[in-house]
Amino acid sequence: MSDNKKPEELGRIENARSDFQRGLMEGIARGKCTFCPPLHPVNIVLWESPRKLWQVWDHPCKYPHQANQVMLVAIPHWTDADEITDEGWIEFGEGQRFIKKHFNLTGRNLVMRSGDFDLTSATIAHLHCQVQVPDKTGPCIAVFYKDNSLTTYLEIVTGAFKKKRFGVIGGLYDLLLRTKNDWVKNGKIEDVNLGPKH
Repeated sequence: MSDNKKPEELGRIENARSDFQRGLMEGIARGKCTFCPPLHPVNIVLWESPRKLWQVWDHPCKYPHQANQVMLVAIPHWTDADEITDEGWIEFGEGQRFIKKHFNLTGRNLVMRSGDFDLTSATIAHLHCQVQVPDKTGPCIAVFYKDNSLTTYLEIVTGAFKKKRFGVIGGLYDLLLRTKNDWVKNGKIEDVNLGPKH
């Protein structure tokens, strides 16, 4: 549990991507971890591990262009992967198998938020893994650092695209440059996904 924690130890509201996500984090101001029980009503549990170490739920604040984005969240208030017990790793694997079978996935991407907020871009200081499957309608990203400045974001993203370090299809760099003004309001990058995808 997250009892007796200061709000700044529980989450970074400034890392939230939308007003909807900020609303989900309102308990942090009162010292309540958003991922510790009882869960917010939007976090509907799809699976819980036998030893009650992990839960799976649909991600309420999906990134754009995701066919599936679910959360595999530690039930104990772990903040770092180093805290996972041997039994915890076994049940983590069981959670991955559940997700693959339940959603009939042939491929997926795992993004684990563990440790220092400044290096993970996490909004919640509670160990969790995002399981992402692109819908092939546009570029999918996993964000590992947020400072919300357009210059920094475009330098990182377009620099990688120009160098083709990630095997990105030609033309994506041009698309970013053509659409950057659609992403920026008041000098900050805004998330185009403002709520749950249902």
